[in-house]
Amino acid sequence: NEEDDQQVLVVFNDGGTKTGYIKNDKTNASLGRTLSLLTTDLNAFKHTNTIADHILFREEGSNDFNKIDAKNIKQVCFNSSDSLSYDKITVYRFKRKNFELKKDEPEMMFAISQVDDVFKMYSKYYLSEDSTGRENEQYFFFVKLRDSDMTYFFSKSSLVNRAYFLEYFKIFAPDNVEYTTYIDRLKKKGTPEFKEFEEAGKAITSKFLKENNIDENNLTNEIFDIEFRVKSISNHYNFMFYYMGKKYEEIVLGKWQKTVF
Repeated sequence: NEEDDQQVLVVFNDGGTKTGYIKNDKTNASLGRTLSLLTTDLNAFKHTNTIADHILFREEGSNDFNKIDAKNIKQVCFNSSDSLSYDKITVYRFKRKNFELKKDEPEMMFAISQVDDVFKMYSKYYLSEDSTGRENEQYFFFVKLRDSDMTYFFSKSSLVNRAYFLEYFKIFAPDNVEYTTYIDRLKKKGTPEFKEFEEAGKAITSKFLKENNIDENNLTNEIFDIEFRVKSISNHYNFMFYYMGKKYEEIVLGKWQKTVF
């Protein structure tokens, strides 16, 4: 329930704009947050609300905040900055086994894209420990084809392996046999698809460590640093979604160009 002192530009679906200020909604889901606080997440009440069906907006020159329906908004840009632009996304959940969409239950959110290529990807990472010191990591991804209005919800925890997670990518072309076969082969160790992905991933990791002045042969101290951990997780998954987008472009859209990772 706090007003931000940065001016924002609200861009509407019809191209219109308004300049003014926004503030956070009051914390919701208090019961769920309390349970989370008692079990695993010591920062439960510090997390932002993920779902937002409206924003609280005070137009420049006015003293009153009013609700604006999220369905009418395209973007919210702080200080009119492209680097701090929150896209409104409409997120759909689906059953991973048969890719059946819950079409009647879309959720609207605002997020800054982490990957903006063939796939546009937004992410939220929750890193915490339970009372025994056991890590309880949850990664949420909101992914769409760049020009699509439909964003899909992918989730992963530290207990979910990569092969299981890769199944999510089939939602983009579940009936394309060549594409789904590629994903099935990518999941298996030793295949050319698996090796290609691993080599590209190692190159990205090596570049990331070098840019952060970290010796990749001695990560003992860095893996316990929370800031490094978040950067490392983000680097890994940004690469994965970029890479998988290029494979979708190559296989499904019939476009191909050599990509250097």
